[in-house]
Amino acid sequence: MKKEIDGYIQFLIDYRHAPYNTLMSYERDLRHFREFMDNRGQTVLRAVKTDDIKAYLQYQQESGMAASSVSRSIAAIHSFFKYCLYHGLNSTDPSAAVTTPKQRRRTPEILSPDEVNILLEQPKAYNFKGKRDRAMLETLYATGIRVSELVNLTVDNVDICKKNICCVTDKGARDIPVSDKAMDALADYMQSARTHMLKATNEKILFVNCNGVPMTRQGFWKIVKEYAKTANVKHAISPHMLRHSFAAHQLASGADLRTVKKLMGHSDITATQVYVSLTAK
Repeated sequence: MKKEIDGYIQFLIDYRHAPYNTLMSYERDLRHFREFMDNRGQTVLRAVKTDDIKAYLQYQQESGMAASSVSRSIAAIHSFFKYCLYHGLNSTDPSAAVTTPKQRRRTPEILSPDEVNILLEQPKAYNFKGKRDRAMLETLYATGIRVSELVNLTVDNVDICKKNICCVTDKGARDIPVSDKAMDALADYMQSARTHMLKATNEKILFVNCNGVPMTRQGFWKIVKEYAKTANVKHAISPHMLRHSFAAHQLASGADLRTVKKLMGHSDITATQVYVSLTAK
């Protein structure tokens, strides 16, 4: 199956323009699946049956793999076999009858409004880095977008006049309003810092690191960790915690559940409902 998996990964690169992290996850999950099939003697794609995939699912669960990881792995397998069926590499989809195990939703951790305010006050807009960091933190909390969406924003996604950003993903695009405070930070960064930080003047990605190239998720995580330390935040903070805090604080302030669902980019409202039980401190 190695040839077919390699072809599928290349398809994701060339035609789906999948993010790097998605590619790495799918490649890893499908490699592990292929190794399991090889050990069962199923080395040819067309020989793989539904029972083989169910056996792999059972193996993952019995190995103590987290439910979220199992679900991601099964999603990669489903997508791979759909690709094979569509492109005539297989006459059937043996994964069609394999269902993803239900996951127990964990209650997300959030920061209190006071903790958020202290964190957002940490970047000092005295230099280019401070202006960028302030813009990134303010935008993340003001919009609730994912960190991957934040670092993939382009300059064309920001409309200063309309005070919104357009978040584009492989699931579509959504316009999100931005608070005056966050938009002021964004405008300040774009107008007086970004151009001085760029390595290539034709770079479209909005946020760049100190080397002038696009900021990564890992790079931004380090920035958040640094400011959380100076803010003396006691939580084991992550960038995603600001997204969780945004949703919880919006709902606590009386925002409509479906409005928050749309802003967050959730496909299922149950993903938004987990925030209802959280009380902003």
